[in-house]
Amino acid sequence: MDRLLIGGAMAYTFLKAQGLPTGKSLVEEDKVELAGKLLAELDGKLMLPVDHVVVSEIAAGAANEIVETIPEGKIAVDIGPKTIEKYAQVITAPRR
Repeated sequence: MDRLLIGGAMAYTFLKAQGLPTGKSLVEEDKVELAGKLLAELDGKLMLPVDHVVVSEIAAGAANEIVETIPEGKIAVDIGPKTIEKYAQVITAPRR
């Protein structure tokens, strides 16, 4: 593989392995150590979100905001526009 783009709940386990704040986002605590090992082994091939859509609660119509750092008490529910742009560049780039 050239790159592995990670989004959704899986991303927050990897972010926690990097020591980054994850707020109340879903994190597989028993996989944090494995995520850290994979980050080291893949040496830059694994891409993680650089911004996030966060909410205070999972509910229809919940107010959301875009952040680069997940605040304490917030739940990340999706990748943000900067991440979408970065991932789109990777996906549409010519193959080597």
